[in-house]
Parts: sequence; C-alpha cells; structure tokens
Amino acid sequence: MKKMTVLIFIAAISLFVSQNVSAQTINLGIGGGLSIVQSPTDYKDAMGFSTEYHVGIKGKLNLPLFPITPIGIIEYHFLRGTASTPEGSLDTKQNILTLGVGGELPLVPGPISPYVGLDIEYNNLGDLEAGGTKISSGVSRTGLGIGAGIMVKILPVVNVDVNLKYQMLNLFGKEGGEDTIGIVNLNAALFF
Repeated sequence: MKKMTVLIFIAAISLFVSQNVSAQTINLGIGGGLSIVQSPTDYKDAMGFSTEYHVGIKGKLNLPLFPITPIGIIEYHFLRGTASTPEGSLDTKQNILTLGVGGELPLVPGPISPYVGLDIEYNNLGDLEAGGTKISSGVSRTGLGIGAGIMVKILPVVNVDVNLKYQMLNLFGKEGGEDTIGIVNLNAALFF
C-alpha cells in the first residue's frame, strides 16, 4: 500500500510538472517609437539625422520554470534628415531593417514587471541618400542591443511593453574604418 501511494504521488507530481512545463505561450506585440541617433557624428551633423521613428513586431516565448524569456524582434527604422551644403539643403534618408533574437530577464514578477534584456541583431543598413542621390550602398552588419523595460498587464490577454534600448547597429563586420552607428531606441508595444 505504501509503495502504491508513493507511485501515485510521483505520478501526480510528474503530471503536474509536465502540464506546467508544456504550458509555454507565445505573445506577439506590435508597436513603434523613437530612434534617437547617437553616433557617428557624421550621421548627426553632416546627414542631419536626430530623432526619427520606427515600427516593429516583438515576440516573446514564455517558458515556465525558465528564468529568461526568449524574444524575437523585427524593426524598421526610418532615418530622415537635412544636410547643409554650399549649394543649399538636401533631404537625407536611410532605412534600416533589424532582425534580432535575445532574452529578457524579469526582475520582479507581477502585473508590473520590470526586466533587462540583450539582443543579437542582424541589421540591413539601406542605401544612404542625399537629395535623391545615392551616397553609399546598403550593407548588412551584426549588432547588439542592450536595455531595460517594463511589462504592464492590463487585461488577461492584453499587455503593454515599454522599453529603452541602446543599439549598436554595426558592431561586428565593419570594414575600412567604419564608425559604429549607435541608436537609443524608445519603444512601446501592445501585446496580445
């Protein structure tokens, strides 16, 4: 009888743990925000890029009993500015596509949950144009994003994620004295 009780107890615990472990969920959020260009100075001064905007999608894989939340991001940055030349002003632009994977570590669980995060990013830096003329061709680089945010649970199926991240868009794979492009990314997303 004792052995049977122990076996039933172990089976019940195993069933409970396996149900919780397989209860992972995927949350998707859409949003956007500001892309504040920090470096290089050529981007800020010569090209006139400063505070621009971006749109994006973010996915989170919530795994029970695992402290880090795996994430995936897709962002599209629209850099627009005005360059001053001796002949006058020229409109400048560059679009940047970011695909990233990373992790977020929640600091405090609950309905308002702050977290820190780290992303590895593939960035496609589009053609750099001034006055409708291509100045440089687009390139692809690997970058890194580090930041912090807060997830606020509003309804059982709706959450708001606000985060601030510093992105180094071309940290790896630079060629010929390329300067690192740094952007402060202020983002808000609505998760379902």
